[in-house]
Amino acid sequence: MSKKSKYIQQQELSKFKNQIFIYSLIFLTIKLVIIYRISNYNLGLVNGKAWLGADGENYLNGVNALVKDGIFSKDGVLNYWPAGYPITIYALAFFSKSSALTLLSIFQSAIFSISIFYFISEVQKTKIKAFAFFIFLLISLNPTLTLASLCVGYETLAASGFLIISALLMYDLRVRTKKSLIISLLFSSLTFSYVCFIQPRFFVAAILVIPIWSVVRNGLKNSMFIVVVGMILVLLLPVTLVLRNHQATGQNTISTNLGNTMNIGAGDSTGGYVPNPPGVKCPIASPSDSELVKCVLKWYIEHPQKSLILFFNKSIFFWSPWFGPEANGTMARNPWLTFHPLKEIQKSQSGFNLIYGVVGKTISWLWIVAGIVLLVIGFRFLYLQGNELRILAFIAMSVVASSWVVTLFSIGDHRFRLPIMGMSLFLQGVGLQSLSKRRRRAMVIAKVLR
Repeated sequence: MSKKSKYIQQQELSKFKNQIFIYSLIFLTIKLVIIYRISNYNLGLVNGKAWLGADGENYLNGVNALVKDGIFSKDGVLNYWPAGYPITIYALAFFSKSSALTLLSIFQSAIFSISIFYFISEVQKTKIKAFAFFIFLLISLNPTLTLASLCVGYETLAASGFLIISALLMYDLRVRTKKSLIISLLFSSLTFSYVCFIQPRFFVAAILVIPIWSVVRNGLKNSMFIVVVGMILVLLLPVTLVLRNHQATGQNTISTNLGNTMNIGAGDSTGGYVPNPPGVKCPIASPSDSELVKCVLKWYIEHPQKSLILFFNKSIFFWSPWFGPEANGTMARNPWLTFHPLKEIQKSQSGFNLIYGVVGKTISWLWIVAGIVLLVIGFRFLYLQGNELRILAFIAMSVVASSWVVTLFSIGDHRFRLPIMGMSLFLQGVGLQSLSKRRRRAMVIAKVLR
């Protein structure tokens, strides 16, 4: 490439980065205005401007316990639920207890904007740079994902983390220097560590993504040391939760809700969340969390036919819309539903019949199928590009698929899709743009053949 071509390319890249920076700043400013207009929320010792997510009260009860008793509080909510997210809010409460939730909304919104900006900046340096702005808008303006940053819930912090991790690994695969390797290993592993700190089930994604990147980057023989170092870094923050719980309760656990969560979606159930699930009958009278996990896993092995039906149901629930006849999950507090145009339509009988009748069910199923198909098309398109885009396809799909698989053995809930939506929207956006590209190419060929 000539010096002139490189200069033009750098100018275009700089112009694009300035453009998305301005848009990111505008979107963040709009969120700050929304935060200002949110009613002040008070639950105990901390308050501020934020909406409650699905488990909002549980997290804030944990924060109250931390404020009252300190980091080694014996309150059961901090042992049952992973304490990482309450500790995050607790850290913000050091600045101001009366504005802790306001600071949380600002912090989550800022991290979300920064993560998208960094991720799209890296996408712009690849062969799919023509798709970059569309993907930027698709992720930034997704109403459920972006408004979730104003809620008490870990979901957007996790989604932001996955975008940052992917961007870091893309940077290293593009530059391929010793410095880029060290930077990417350190910061991607520490970001994974925090993501696992607020929700331990994402450790499954870590044990897929880091080895995939390392093997491709350094070869099978030379990747072992990097994988070991990476996984040690990933475990740093989750281990602090184990130490906290050991000091507080004497139990060497990150949390004790895994068995109950798995049991809700097993046995004679639909696979989704219900208040009083039938669950699996365990031979032990009062099983511990680990014993209950073993009981549920044993049930899946002994009942393969029922397990497959539950796996199908949970997959549909996982990819189900936020609203409508096929919606299934714990997203009733989704802020987007407050503004959703169909909410008004359903208030009339004719509107209700339209949404929950044959038309609504057909559209909902098309939405589910189209989402999964576009995901696969996007993955395939990136895979065929080769080089770093092929690895990015595997990284993004590993994040999505790992959460999907974990859902199969827990509860079918569309809320569990929220943390991986940055990656799923990326793949779906690539899929949609690749189809549009093929369509334009077919139209050009058709004109030539006329």
